[in-house]
Amino acid sequence: MRFVTGVQTCALPICDALIKAISEHLPDALELNVPDGGMFLWGRFANGLDASLVLQQALSHHVMFVPGKYFYCEIPDLSSVRLSFSTITPSLADEAVKRLAIAIQRTEQRETQG
Repeated sequence: MRFVTGVQTCALPICDALIKAISEHLPDALELNVPDGGMFLWGRFANGLDASLVLQQALSHHVMFVPGKYFYCEIPDLSSVRLSFSTITPSLADEAVKRLAIAIQRTEQRETQG
C-alpha cells in the first residue's frame, strides 16, 4: 500500500500541472474527465476533431498521446484522447500542452482547407 500512496503523491503535482496547462492553453478545445487517481487524463476534443488526425500533427511537434478510440469495445468516440502524465515533469506538461495547441490549430486548418 505504501507504493500506491507514493505513486499518488508523486503523480498528483504532475496531474495538477497538466490540468492547469490545459485550462490555460486549451480552455475551449479539450474537455477533461479529471481522475481521482491513476496516471492518465481522459478527454475529448470539444470541436469533434478526430484525435488520430491531431496525433499526426502532434507527433511532428514531439508530443504524443493515445487516441481514445482504441479503448472502446463498440462504437468509438473518435475525438477522445488519453493523456499520460507518468513520464513528464510539471514544466514539461506546460510545454507539451503548448505544442498540442499548435497541433490542434494545424489540424483545424487542414480540415477547413480540405
